[in-house]
Amino acid sequence: MVFLLIIILLIMVGTFSFMYLTKGKISEDSLISLSVDASNYSVRSDESRLIFATAHYSNGNKENVNEDSQFSSSDSDIATVDSSGNVTGKREGITKITVEYKGISKEIKVSVTNDFLQVNVKEFGARGDGVQDDTNAFQNAIDYLGARNGGDLLIPPGTYILHPIFLQPYVNLVGENRDTVILKLSDYASDEQTRLIEMNHNTKVQSITCDGNYQNHPNGSEHMHCIFAYDKDHLVIENSKLMNAVGDGISISGSDRASNYVVISNNTVQENQRSQIVIEQVNHLRINHNLIQSETGRPGIHFEPWEEVQYYDAKIFDNTISTNTEGYCVLLTGGDSEGAGGEEKGYFYHGIEFNQNTVTCPTGYIRIVDTSGLELYENKLNVKYIHVWRKNKNVKIFNNIVKAEEGVRIEGGGEGTLISEGTEVYGNKFHTTNIGISIQEAADKVDIHNNQLVGQEKDSGVNIFASEDVHQVNIANNSFSHYENGVYFDYGEYGEAQLDNVRIRENRFTDILDYALYVMGPVQDVLIDQNIMTNSSGVYVNVHEGWPMSNIEISNNKISGGKRGILQTGFGSGKLDGLTITKNRIEDLTETGEGALTGSAIELDRYSTPPMNVVITENVLTNNAKNSITAPESLLKSVYNNKMK
Repeated sequence: MVFLLIIILLIMVGTFSFMYLTKGKISEDSLISLSVDASNYSVRSDESRLIFATAHYSNGNKENVNEDSQFSSSDSDIATVDSSGNVTGKREGITKITVEYKGISKEIKVSVTNDFLQVNVKEFGARGDGVQDDTNAFQNAIDYLGARNGGDLLIPPGTYILHPIFLQPYVNLVGENRDTVILKLSDYASDEQTRLIEMNHNTKVQSITCDGNYQNHPNGSEHMHCIFAYDKDHLVIENSKLMNAVGDGISISGSDRASNYVVISNNTVQENQRSQIVIEQVNHLRINHNLIQSETGRPGIHFEPWEEVQYYDAKIFDNTISTNTEGYCVLLTGGDSEGAGGEEKGYFYHGIEFNQNTVTCPTGYIRIVDTSGLELYENKLNVKYIHVWRKNKNVKIFNNIVKAEEGVRIEGGGEGTLISEGTEVYGNKFHTTNIGISIQEAADKVDIHNNQLVGQEKDSGVNIFASEDVHQVNIANNSFSHYENGVYFDYGEYGEAQLDNVRIRENRFTDILDYALYVMGPVQDVLIDQNIMTNSSGVYVNVHEGWPMSNIEISNNKISGGKRGILQTGFGSGKLDGLTITKNRIEDLTETGEGALTGSAIELDRYSTPPMNVVITENVLTNNAKNSITAPESLLKSVYNNKMK
C-alpha cells in the first residue's frame, strides 16, 4: 500500500512538474478559437466560393488552416465543398457547411438560388462602339443594381470608353468574354488618381479586359490603376485581362483596417507601367493561376504595406510571372520593421505561401522582407537571386528549382536590430553563375541542408560574410560542385562582428577548384565533420591579425584527389585558440609544396603565431604527393597516433 502511494505521489509530482515546465509554451501559442470569413453565403448553381478558415492563438497570432481543416455539407445535392474549402452551388435550396479544425467547428449557412438580378449595360444606353463615352450608362446600371441589393451587370462584346466607375456592394461586372469585352479609360480622363474600376464590398470583376490607355496619358499619376479597392472585403477578380495602365493593373489597399478576403485568379495582367499586381493593406489573399508579364521593366507582384501593423494569410500559387526588370520582380513584405527598431515582433506579414509558380526574371530578384512563417516552395525560378532581407522570422525556402546569378542572399542589418532568424533552405536544386547561398550579415539560426548546388567554377557554394553578427549556422547533407570554393567564410574589414556556432556536416564537395572549406575571420566554434571532398582541396584555416578565432574542429572527413588536404596559415600575430584535426582520411593529393609551404597533407604554418590547444590525431594519410604532417616545433607533441600509408 505504501509503495502504491509513493508511485501515485511520484506521478502527481511529475504531472505538476510537466504542467509547470510547459505552461508558458502552452499559454503562449494555444488555440483559442476558429473563425470563418462569413456566417452566410449566397451562391448560384455552378458558382463557387472559397471559405477562409482562420485559427486564432493565445499569443495573438492568426493562421489560415484550410489545408488542415475538414469540410462537410449537410446536403451535397444543394452545395458541395471540397477539401480545400471551395463551396459550389448545385441546385436551389439551403444547406450548412461545417468547418472543423482540431476539435473546434464553425457552421456556414449556404443559400443556393438562381433568382439573381441581372441587367445588360446596353439597356442603360451603353454603345460599346469605342467612340461614345459610356460612363453614365455603366454607373446608372451599377447604381440600379445597388439599390436592389446587388446583382450582375452583364457586358456584351464591344469597346466601352469610360471615366472611372464605382461598384456598389454586391454588384458584379460580368463580361461575356475577356477577349471581346474591353473597358478602356477615356482619352479625356483626369491624369490624377484615376482608377478605371473601383471595387466595393462583396463585388466581382469577371471576364473583361481593362485597358488603362497609357499611350494617351503619358504624364498620368502612378496611381492610375485598372482596378482599385480600399478597405473592402470579399473581392474577386477572375478570368480578366488587366493591361496598359499608367499605374498598376490591380491595386488592393486600405487603412490599418485593411482589405480582407481577396481572390485574384485566372487573369492575364501585363504591361502596366507601375506594377502588375500591388498588395498594400490586405489580409487573407489568394493570387493563383494568373499570367503576369512585363517587357517594360516593371515588377510582377509587389507587396507594399505602409501601415505598421501585422498582416496575415497570403497564398500565391500556380502563377506564371515573367518580367525584364532589373529590380525586384516579386516583392513579399510586411510593414516597415526598420521603423519598429528593436521591438521584438517588428511589423510582419504572417503566413505567406509562394508555391508552384514559374518566375522568369533573369535580371531581377525575389525579395522577402519583414515576414514571419513565409514558405517559398516547389517553384521554378530563373532570377538574379532570392533576397531574404532585413527582419524575418522562420522563412522556409524548399524544393525549388533555381537558376540564378546568386541563389539565396540572407541579409539583416540595423546594427543588430534587423535580424533574419530561423531561415531554412532545403531540398532545392541551384544552378548559379556566382555564389550559391550568401549569408551577408545579421542572421541567426540559419539551416542549409539537403540542397544540390552547381556552379560555374566561380565564387562559392555558401558564402558567410560576417559584417554584423551571425549566429548558429548549420550546413548539412548538401552537394556542392563546380565552385571555386565550397563554403567560404569572409568578414568585414572594420567592426567587431562575430560568426559563431557553425556546423558543416555530411556534405559532399566535388570538383571544387580551390578549397571545399575556406575558414577565416572572427570565427568561433566551428565543426567540420563527416564531409566528403572529391577532386577538391580540403580545409584551409587562415588566421588573420586582429581577428581571433577559436574552437575549430575538423574531424571524420574524407579528402581525395585534390591539390591540398588541411592547411592552416597565419598573418601577423593572429590568434587561434583550439584546433582539433582528427580521424580524417586524406588520399591521392597532388601538392608538392611551394614557397614556405611544404605541401604536406596536413600542414600548420611554421612561420606565424602558432595556434594554441592543438590536437592532431588518428588521421589516415594515403598515397599523397607529400604524405606527411607538418607543424611548428612547439606543437609536435600535439601530433600523435596518425597513420601514413
